[in-house]
Amino acid sequence: MKESKMLTLIKKNAFIFVLMSSALMALQTVYLLTVRKTFNTNIVVFLGQMLMYCVLTSLILSEKMEEKNNGYAFMNTLPIRNRDIVASKFAVVLAVVVFLCAYCFTLVSFMEGEASLLPFGRIFLLLCGNLSLILAAGMYILVYRWGYANFTKIAWIVVVVLMVGPFLFIEFVLLKQDIDYGPILQSINNLPWFVWLFVTVITLMLFSGLLKTAIKTKESQRGK
Repeated sequence: MKESKMLTLIKKNAFIFVLMSSALMALQTVYLLTVRKTFNTNIVVFLGQMLMYCVLTSLILSEKMEEKNNGYAFMNTLPIRNRDIVASKFAVVLAVVVFLCAYCFTLVSFMEGEASLLPFGRIFLLLCGNLSLILAAGMYILVYRWGYANFTKIAWIVVVVLMVGPFLFIEFVLLKQDIDYGPILQSINNLPWFVWLFVTVITLMLFSGLLKTAIKTKESQRGK
C-alpha cells in the first residue's frame, strides 16, 4: 500500500519535469544536430546550463502548481506521511537528472568536433548534473521553510545567474587571459574514472542528507 502511494505521488510530481525535459530534448536535438553540429567548449557550457535550467525551472513550476492548487494543504488532510511527499519529489529530481545526463552524453557522441574535448564535455555535464541535485534539494528546503511566495523572490534570480553567469565568466574573464587551456583540459581528461565516481557518490550522500533535512523542515511546517 505504501509503495502504491509513493508511486502515485511520483507520477503527480513528474508531470512538469517530463514536459520540460521533453521540450528541452527536442529543441537541443534539432539545434545541435542541424544548426550547430560542431562540438566545442561553448556547446559544453550550453548543454550543462540547459540541464540545470530544465531541472530547476521544472521544480519552480511544479511548486507553483502545488501552491495554486493548495496541493500541500490537501495532502495534509490525507493519510500520507510528509516523508513520502518529500521523498517522491526528490526521487523525481534524481530520475530526471540521471536521464538528462544520459541523454546529453548520447547527444554529444553524434556531434562533430575534437575527440579530446568529448571526455571533458561528459565530465562537465556530470558535474552539472551533480550540482543540479544539490541546488534542487536546497530549493525544496527553502520552499518548506519560507513558503513558495518568499522562495520565488530568490529562485528566479538563481536560475538567471546560472544561465548567464558562466557565459559572462568565459567571455570577460577566461578569454581575456593569455592561457593555454589545452593542458588543463587534458589533465582533467586524464583523471581516473573513479575520481568522478567518488564525486558522484559524495553528491548522492549529500543529496540524501538534504532529503532528511527537507523532511524535518516539512514536518515542522505541517499545516502551513
